[in-house]
Amino acid sequence: MTMKRAKSVARRTTTKKTKRPRRPALIPVKLRAPSPIRGLLRTPPEVAALVEREVKARPMTPEARLRVTNGFNLQYYFGGHTFA
Repeated sequence: MTMKRAKSVARRTTTKKTKRPRRPALIPVKLRAPSPIRGLLRTPPEVAALVEREVKARPMTPEARLRVTNGFNLQYYFGGHTFA
């Protein structure tokens, strides 16, 4: 029994792990200002052209067309911003 203890103690003392350098807890991030746009979004002509191209390539129901239009509108107005 005493030999096993001696081996385990010897093994622990010979293999020490090196500590990693500490990083700062918070990394400063420059946030963009929130968009001033509020309310209903009008569909710009560029987005309407994109939706028409998508509908021509992939026929879809009116509900699907509305989802595609809303998605493109959000990308057009808020691209790069987070929104809920």
